[in-house]
Amino acid sequence: MIKKLSVLTLALSLLIPISAMAASFEAGYFGTTTESGFMAADGTNHDDYWLTLTVKGEGSGKVLWYGSGGSSAGSIGSNSVPGTVNAPDGAMWFKLVSDSGEIHATHATSTNPAATDVTFDSGGHSDGGGSDSGGSSGGGGSNSCTITNSCDVFSCPKWDEYMGKVNEIIDKIPNEPNWQRVAETFRDTIAPKIKSDMTNVINDTLGRAPDLPNVPAELPSTDDGGITAPTGKEADGLGDSSFSSKDIKDGAKDIEVREDDSGGFNIENPLETIKDPPIFKPKEDENEAPVPDEQENKAPVPDEQENKAPVPDEQENKAPIPDEKEYEAPIPEGSDTDWSVPIPNDSNTEAPIPDEGEWEVPIPEDNYDSVPIPKQ
Repeated sequence: MIKKLSVLTLALSLLIPISAMAASFEAGYFGTTTESGFMAADGTNHDDYWLTLTVKGEGSGKVLWYGSGGSSAGSIGSNSVPGTVNAPDGAMWFKLVSDSGEIHATHATSTNPAATDVTFDSGGHSDGGGSDSGGSSGGGGSNSCTITNSCDVFSCPKWDEYMGKVNEIIDKIPNEPNWQRVAETFRDTIAPKIKSDMTNVINDTLGRAPDLPNVPAELPSTDDGGITAPTGKEADGLGDSSFSSKDIKDGAKDIEVREDDSGGFNIENPLETIKDPPIFKPKEDENEAPVPDEQENKAPVPDEQENKAPVPDEQENKAPIPDEKEYEAPIPEGSDTDWSVPIPNDSNTEAPIPDEGEWEVPIPEDNYDSVPIPKQ
């Protein structure tokens, strides 16, 4: 039965969109005795507006209009009902608020092309004495197969064919499981297995806690040896006695006072008679700060090494001297010329002597800007 109702609801949801193609729309009952919900002119795109609204009923109240901002932006207008009222510009939602009794919408017009005329059901309530000027002009009583009237759904053509298809779908749906058996299986099989596995994992990982110690036996009561707390008891006739502490004072003998001939002694003020205690002053020799023995913690001095620059062995890098050969000048052949070596004769040829000019030895100037450094 539940499956049939579910599939029937699915079928109705597929058929109801056919009503969106019609200009008239049956919206069912929309009323309240306190405060209703919101009714939108277009529940999908929210881009259509209400134009007029007719409200009837035995009570009275008001209709509140809301724009694109919704309830958070507050109402954009209100009208007293019952009666037929015009919606303010931009009214996308409305709701009914009853001041007394029941009120309900009967007819409305909107800019929604799929629901220009909306007819509401009275829900079994009386229309009361409210104006019906808007209700009769709606033209919302169509009984065609546009599903504008929910009662005409069952009179539509091909209804039995639709239901036959639904029955085929129902037969394909498997039966629901026995949930009681599923719960018992989980309780008796799955849950104990999970508990056992988790216990083994915890014991293997963390080990088991030691067993609780036995509750110690109750200690025996203390032996009082038969000693009981004293109770005390007043002597007979003690309460009627007239004896008091004055009787002891009055009945006591006078104490004889003897004069002291020794002169006695005076108790002096100790703050004035006791001398100040001596001030302890330690000897300077005994309170000298200990001086540690000076140790020879001299920094180690490394042995001086002879880090002389190495001097290479002097090599005999003398310039090579070629062998001396006898190179005689060639004498041309076939010539009568005497090619003998000229020998100077004993002519009076004197050697040139330079003139006795004033040739002084050059002396360097006294320039102390720099010291000449010989080249190496």
